[in-house]
Amino acid sequence: MDAKRGDFDAMVASNHRKWGLKVIAVGLGGLVLASCVSTSHSASSSRSHGSATTAKVDHTRRSITHRLPAPLAEGVRVFSSVPMRFTIAVHETAPGVTHQPTVYGAWDPSDRDGEVAIIAANGGVESAYGAARVVAGHSWSLISGHWYTVGFGQQEIGQILAVVGVINSTGQVHASGSQLIAGTQCFGYSGQLSRTQIVAAVRHDPAARQALAGVRKLHYSIYVGAGYVRGLDTTAVLTRDRLLYHTQWKVTFPGWGTALKIRPPLSASVLPGTAPAGGLLPI
Repeated sequence: MDAKRGDFDAMVASNHRKWGLKVIAVGLGGLVLASCVSTSHSASSSRSHGSATTAKVDHTRRSITHRLPAPLAEGVRVFSSVPMRFTIAVHETAPGVTHQPTVYGAWDPSDRDGEVAIIAANGGVESAYGAARVVAGHSWSLISGHWYTVGFGQQEIGQILAVVGVINSTGQVHASGSQLIAGTQCFGYSGQLSRTQIVAAVRHDPAARQALAGVRKLHYSIYVGAGYVRGLDTTAVLTRDRLLYHTQWKVTFPGWGTALKIRPPLSASVLPGTAPAGGLLPI
């Protein structure tokens, strides 16, 4: 397991990309899961700060978790151990640019295997597709119908887990009413963080710091029911390439606890060498 995480962490460090869907502007062709973090960070803390510091950090986290309402604390806890599936409806705007892709993904924190697929729509018509896969720390990107053993920055999973980690570490939520999601009645909790609060919240977590790079403020609403998080809505204001972006994510979690069974692409379909440049892919 340590070897897997070491390989994956090395891949993350070499493929960092900022928050949002900048990858669409240069092509949906190569997507790799990056900056994935867990709401339980004891392993990374022990490597970075030593056992004594780890004990102190873990104790602090346990105390902070107790400040969360019980349903939310239980929902946040499962993020560190239970496989999940999710869908994200994205709306991102910048001066002269609007992106509205749909993201489908899955993640298993126990072995750090994951998969993401993105479909970009133009006037309601599917116009581009991209996918990425990570198995046992090895990554592949689907580009122009072929898999390549190369990585591109794509942070959907990392950003979801980073936001949940911030909620867990700060405990800054207030009840915001219930909501019925996929037939499950859920409790809702909301909060907002400034850039200063975000920096403070991720100070001891480099992966979360990468995932939330450039974010000036963040508003979130999280919905939990029957022991699991069922929905996560975020609105973020961020700077990127000297431009101001507004990003809205509506995340739903249709499945929890089912094994993902993510496998590497067939060897016959994997091409060696450098992947071609980006460019929107036809469906």
